[in-house]
Amino acid sequence: MQKPTIIQALNELSKNFNLDGFLEHLMIFEKIDEGMREAKERLPFLIIHDAAREIK
Repeated sequence: MQKPTIIQALNELSKNFNLDGFLEHLMIFEKIDEGMREAKERLPFLIIHDAAREIK
């Protein structure tokens, strides 16, 4: 997780916030970031796989 993501989450909080809710919010951001990284890593594989399927 990058610092701007944490700062954004802090800025979205109200004055009275629940720490558990904040941590859950950060964990959701982390899962989204992780999924996007995995998708970017797999993209070349998927393109090659689809191209191979068209050749058959």
